Amino acid sequence: MFGGEHRCTAVLLVVFLTGDIMTMIYCFGDSLTDGRPGVTYIRYLSVKSPGAGKDTGKPAYRCVNFGVGGDTLKGVTGRLTAKLDHKLAAGDYVIVGVGTNDILLPYFLTCSPSWRRMAKRHIAGGSIPCRDSNEFKEKYLQLISYCKKITGNLIIFGLPLLETSCDRLDEKCASYNQEIEAICREQKIPYIDFRAWQMEQKSLLGNEGSFFLASKKRNHWAVALDTLLTTYLPFESRISSRRGLAMTIDGCHLNAFSAKGLADLIDASITLAQDTNKMQASEPEITPKGYEGLDQNK
Repeated sequence: MFGGEHRCTAVLLVVFLTGDIMTMIYCFGDSLTDGRPGVTYIRYLSVKSPGAGKDTGKPAYRCVNFGVGGDTLKGVTGRLTAKLDHKLAAGDYVIVGVGTNDILLPYFLTCSPSWRRMAKRHIAGGSIPCRDSNEFKEKYLQLISYCKKITGNLIIFGLPLLETSCDRLDEKCASYNQEIEAICREQKIPYIDFRAWQMEQKSLLGNEGSFFLASKKRNHWAVALDTLLTTYLPFESRISSRRGLAMTIDGCHLNAFSAKGLADLIDASITLAQDTNKMQASEPEITPKGYEGLDQNK
């Protein structure tokens, strides 16, 4: 399966061959963005669907999936600053969802030998988890500050709901989300509380199921089978249901219901930003009283 680097090359090749000037959405994150295992929200974004653009049958945006499974805040920041090392076009968007592995990788180091080896490989490859919430907050602010320099269109979504009570992992996600939301509010960046949406939907469905992909007994290679069945074969709903889950396929990675829900939230955020920009552009310039008739350029 192509990674983000190859996807970007493919998109640029389309630009070269067709001559189209595309409005881009660059999606950075971990396996929730990548969609392996489970389902990526990018599949359901309506802004890239045929007919969404100004020209009938053409997408409004082209999306590049820069999701990498197991990546952390530091890892995503390093990749984003390397790939997007220039100011983006006015209409381009950057979507970021990261932080879950800053919580999970340290936990994986306490699981079975195969999970420990997997976690160590990710860390050695640059996906280094933050030491604590203070470092996480500092690094997240640095990421957002960089993104604001290259684009005026940035959307952040928070950590997901972990459908497990294991080691209070979901509580840690909630705590980190509070830090992310506070930063976004301070920086005036659109923030999507995806975990809150998942919690509401799980409650409405009356679901109390719990399962987690990693444990001291479960081998890491079980994730490879989950990827085959949920990403490449159409069994994500069946796997999710069999495990008694509502939002995920394994307690963490998204099923189609959650992926579509996140896509809808992102679509709504983009639409709201577009409408706001149109309203601001259509507002008449107001000349201060007493200056009517004067040439302001003189």
